[in-house]
Amino acid sequence: MSSPPVEVRQCPSCQQPTVLMVMEWKHESMGIALNQSTRDYRCQSCGKWFIRRSRNGVISLWIVGVLGSLGCVTGLPFLYLAWRQHTFDKRLPLVPNAPEPRMRFPGGAPKRSCAKCGGIAKAMNITRHTHNGVPTGTDYEYVCGQCGLQFTTENFLGHAFSTASGLLIGGIGAAFFFGAKAAGWRWGGSIVAALLAAFLLGQVVTRVMNRFKHKPLEEHVL
Repeated sequence: MSSPPVEVRQCPSCQQPTVLMVMEWKHESMGIALNQSTRDYRCQSCGKWFIRRSRNGVISLWIVGVLGSLGCVTGLPFLYLAWRQHTFDKRLPLVPNAPEPRMRFPGGAPKRSCAKCGGIAKAMNITRHTHNGVPTGTDYEYVCGQCGLQFTTENFLGHAFSTASGLLIGGIGAAFFFGAKAAGWRWGGSIVAALLAAFLLGQVVTRVMNRFKHKPLEEHVL
């Protein structure tokens, strides 16, 4: 029996028909397969990444985006991501009868250059976070093989979720400070909320800086 043809898509960045699926993440709930998956695609010409989330994941993004946009703007990043998923087939159209491109850029987290010693850092742990089925981001924990430096990066969804959470907690702290009448709630509640917000937003800043300090090394497989 012949194997099914490889799905080839056109890259919206370089316009070449060289986008291939490089990894598929199967979804489970309490050990039961959901018959859904998140698929990672990568252009074999320019190396750009694309993610196609599961149906439930996209629905969750719409729900969180709508609820988060009622009265504030914390839901806008989730609405943007949901819209991007909705237009996936339009942005990356299938190219019928296109030849399978040579695999130059494989799946998995890219290696990064260590900003401390110039060595090569590999992702030792990859954690995809969800909350009640809603994807909330992916963490990449790197270790430099030369000096042992450890650092963490995060994808855009993780940055958006952490930033929205930090702003929400900061708003709760402001509500405690300006709205609470009891001194304990006013000062205690606002200080605790401010510390949590500072921790989350500080983590976002650190992980964004790590992405720029420790530059990815595109690995060409010949």
